[in-house]
Amino acid sequence: MRSGLQEHGDQACLAHLLAHTIAIVNGIRMEGTSRLTGKRGDSEQPGTGTPIKSGNRCLILTAGHVFEGATARDLRFLTFANQGLHFKSPREITRLDAVDAQPLTDTNAEIHHCKWEDLAVVTVHPEEFPFLDYIEVSANSAEPSEGEMLNFCGFPSDHSKIIEKRISGDREEVGIALFPTIFSGKVLPTPPAEDIKFKYDDFDPQRHFLVPYEIPHMSSHPRGFSGAAAWWESDEKQTIWRPNFKFAGTCTHSNREGTVLRIVRAPLILKFLSEIFPSKQVHTRMKSAMPEQVWKECKKCHKTNISPLHARCPDCRGPLTEKATLYAKSKGALRKKRGYKRSSK
Repeated sequence: MRSGLQEHGDQACLAHLLAHTIAIVNGIRMEGTSRLTGKRGDSEQPGTGTPIKSGNRCLILTAGHVFEGATARDLRFLTFANQGLHFKSPREITRLDAVDAQPLTDTNAEIHHCKWEDLAVVTVHPEEFPFLDYIEVSANSAEPSEGEMLNFCGFPSDHSKIIEKRISGDREEVGIALFPTIFSGKVLPTPPAEDIKFKYDDFDPQRHFLVPYEIPHMSSHPRGFSGAAAWWESDEKQTIWRPNFKFAGTCTHSNREGTVLRIVRAPLILKFLSEIFPSKQVHTRMKSAMPEQVWKECKKCHKTNISPLHARCPDCRGPLTEKATLYAKSKGALRKKRGYKRSSK
């Protein structure tokens, strides 16, 4: 656990992150060389997910490639929410400490892939994981600025331990325990165009941001971290302190060396959700209601019309205050309405 979390109550932050994180196992096996045994073979693929809501639907959000080749029946999940926090080093872990990931019981569970970004969700029954906290992304998201600290929780495959081996026919099967791994990192400046071309495949600063992946002595590569959420923590003063995290995006890729994470920004997540779950009722209510435009103003440089998703001023990084403008019907629309009444008499 790194400095960003240690500034506040480690236990409270850890419990909060675990309630918003779920481990994923894709049962479709991939062939390759095991980083733990050094032998050729096939293995299931780990990943990380985030419990979210879209209207009345409960979903697990992750990177699209985490569900590659799978149906909902091929997936297993493991949560650590509402469990007592016990800390052990990997060398102390035994088979008795491990908990098996479980398949979904909902036969109607369905996977939805994004067509233009490496994102996916699987629908789950609200009672499937009762101790998870499903957040409504539209009401709990933020757009972090360069230099701001973000918190992450995921399941990197190199932070693990072999806990069992067994022979099945002519095959050796190995059981591996993964550990929830937490770190903090600051949003990096946008790299020069030449670096983006050769080091950061498909990186688009309008859609993504970058965070260094640095977890000394635990993990050197973020394989298995795909799907982890980036959490921005508000610096708003509270009478009684508690974790006040907002969803900032989803980790989908890293650079070729595995030292920098690429995060899909929260507004892109909202766009994806609106495409797969369009709500005509919501749009109807929005059109019939008096529309309200919410924006922010910088307290330091007084810049106005800043997106409400920004946590700090994009120009001077000063604190922001929320503003709102309530739009009335235009005069032309009112005149047209009055004219219709007169002509109908």
